[in-house]
Amino acid sequence: MRLKRNLSFQLTPHMFHNCLKNPCFYQRYWVTIENERKNVKRLRCLPYFYIIGFPKCGTTDLWERLIRHPQIVAKHKKESHYIDDKRFIKQWTFEDYLKYFSYTSNEIAKQCEAQQINTDAKCNIITGEATANTAAVNDLWNLLPENKGCTEPRFTNPDYLYSINPDMKLIALIRDPVERLWSDYHYLAKYFKYNTSREDFHENAVKAIDAYKDCLKYFSPRGCAYNESIGSIQMRLRMALYDIHITDWLRVFPRQQLLIIRTEEYRNNTAGVLRRVFKHLNIDYPSTMFFEQMLMMPKENVNHVVVDMANTTRQMLYAFYKDSYTNVRTILQDPQFVLHMPRG
Repeated sequence: MRLKRNLSFQLTPHMFHNCLKNPCFYQRYWVTIENERKNVKRLRCLPYFYIIGFPKCGTTDLWERLIRHPQIVAKHKKESHYIDDKRFIKQWTFEDYLKYFSYTSNEIAKQCEAQQINTDAKCNIITGEATANTAAVNDLWNLLPENKGCTEPRFTNPDYLYSINPDMKLIALIRDPVERLWSDYHYLAKYFKYNTSREDFHENAVKAIDAYKDCLKYFSPRGCAYNESIGSIQMRLRMALYDIHITDWLRVFPRQQLLIIRTEEYRNNTAGVLRRVFKHLNIDYPSTMFFEQMLMMPKENVNHVVVDMANTTRQMLYAFYKDSYTNVRTILQDPQFVLHMPRG
């Protein structure tokens, strides 16, 4: 495993098992069996791929379809939140993160052992994770010693994820930022128990945009994108400043390791996007039966919002996000990334 920097969060590199496609290694530990202490080994595995975000862009739906693939094992929940906050708030250690994949690791060991009895070929079973906040939620960046005294972070989530596995395959889904924000506002109300209305949404949007503009008087756009005082849980405005977040990921990971998917394309051409994902992950195309099952699954985690935002709010938000979204098109050199302003 290659490591780029000498950091406080740098992990001891592991020699991953050569016969497994998924990054796994053996760890020895002591266990008592029939009153006798024995030194045994167990397989520990990390994600081969990671759906890093963005929230309310279809990450849950993509995850639920992918884990139906015969070569993907997932005996763990979709999101660990280890990278974005648990290592700070709950003080998860790297060992805690490994334990999160324990059942999955056992299943990979079981399937690969059965497969390799009859063949010497590399075992192609893989696993992944899909914590959608990972792409953009870096609000605790100031807790890293390397960021002490900085007005914007020197190191963020991609740096930590790189230290775990620099060869990790990454996937990000990007949605129209205004629609993402509206969906996010209603979705989080279920958990944080705030009342929703067009008026409340507009008021929160105005406050967040004004705070961001005021921040720009003193700090860079990147510094303001990582300023947790801007916005609120009802208004995660900074999350869809895609150009800043994607630039930070590409600063650390090679472009070929990051697959960017537009949510709108995923909705309209799920089969075509899944084929792109299979190619990105370097896994086999499933049989017709499995592929049809993946496509026929009901949409997951869909947030049905009957009421639309006020047109004045929509116009204001499109104006706010326009430059950022245009920058994404330039960064990725992809003409499909066009933010269509509403009429009227």
